[in-house]
Amino acid sequence: MRTFTEQDIDLLTKAGIKLGEPLAVDSAYAPQRDQVRAGFLGDGTPVHVLLIELGTGTIAQELRAYWYEIIQRTSVLYEPGMQRLLRSVDLGDACAFVVAPTVPFAQFLRSRAGTIQPVIQALRGFGLAMLGLLGQGLATTDLRLLNARVTEEGTAQLSFTTELSVITDQNQAPSALTVGQRRYGPVTQLLRLVHDLHAQQVISTADHAVLETIFDRVLEQSQGDDNLGDLLLALNGHLDTNRPAVADIVRKQSRPRLSSVATPFRLLAVAGAALLAVSTYLMVETKPWSSQTDQQLAGEGQASESPQFQAQEVAPNRQQKLAQTATSLVGERFVIIGKVSKQEQDISAVGQVAAPDSPAHEQLTGLLTGLLAERTEVDVEAAQVKTTEVISDQGSAAVIRLSYELHQTQVREGTNLGEQTLTEEIDLSIAQLPQGWRITAASVVGQ
Repeated sequence: MRTFTEQDIDLLTKAGIKLGEPLAVDSAYAPQRDQVRAGFLGDGTPVHVLLIELGTGTIAQELRAYWYEIIQRTSVLYEPGMQRLLRSVDLGDACAFVVAPTVPFAQFLRSRAGTIQPVIQALRGFGLAMLGLLGQGLATTDLRLLNARVTEEGTAQLSFTTELSVITDQNQAPSALTVGQRRYGPVTQLLRLVHDLHAQQVISTADHAVLETIFDRVLEQSQGDDNLGDLLLALNGHLDTNRPAVADIVRKQSRPRLSSVATPFRLLAVAGAALLAVSTYLMVETKPWSSQTDQQLAGEGQASESPQFQAQEVAPNRQQKLAQTATSLVGERFVIIGKVSKQEQDISAVGQVAAPDSPAHEQLTGLLTGLLAERTEVDVEAAQVKTTEVISDQGSAAVIRLSYELHQTQVREGTNLGEQTLTEEIDLSIAQLPQGWRITAASVVGQ
């Protein structure tokens, strides 16, 4: 297994990652293809460095392309259950991924023995992270206990190096992946974590039996191994037996199969999606070194680029109408998120702003399912659109570039998670359907 060399340390130092103490191996977190090292400082703050072997030749090119794709897709994932990449440094035949310090999940649970709540809360966090990854066109293929981590703040996270498979076909659901790509569905992968915890005597036999019953019920009575939504609701219901109606309400709201939110996320599915994820993480800066993350790993790998639209001449009246339509759809989307999160409106209201079977519809439906599972209410003030410009107009379809500002507050189970103001510029794709104009997709300008 490759270890750090003096040249590696020099390259890391030039990238702002300095060695603060003698290198130490976290042996509990050492997948076969990577290692994690403590003892580094990034801008004076302790960080961990994951060492990923790339090799040389064709294999190195393929691995570079793979990791570039993973970085691109996870960079817009605002889910606290997925470990955040702070920086990547190219070491030639290897790459160093810089992440915030974490501890092994099993170690964390041993310090909290005697209660099942931390286990369920962590499993729910892992499940939400898997759901968020699916929204980016990524599926966990072989989740292991060594991928389960916990932050210093107590947030359960999947390691950034969790084995993932890119869903390349827009109509390909996780269940369509080959056995070599994904050995188990997401529900079974999480159940295996439970079995491993019991085998290592981290959880009691009684707690193991309770968890096994929850998983078995989901696998037997719901829509199969891909239905992560039912598992999240079941875990949530066990944590709060005083509100069993939560699961009933969501179950009646046309909850989608997970396959419906698993299409590739080539464009951000809707304006401001990152802001409105089920997350307390969005209240802090998520990528302090974002300007260096993607470029340093690019190497020989090629990134998939979002379409670049060219402005075209549009009649003034038509231009004004399209701009007003886009503004209305963006505002209505945020209204729907607020109402559905408070259970004041049915989740089927997604169809009022998003085109059926579009990336926008699938992502928004999955996002709302997650909000309900987490019992997170979102208050969003009306989006204030600053500028609009029609970029493309094909009659029944158009692309409008608009910039807007909005203010939001999140409340989870009665606890105010904080407030945040977001300013974004987006290219909003819309289509005219029999029922009116609907959003099909959106991309943040510059990403």
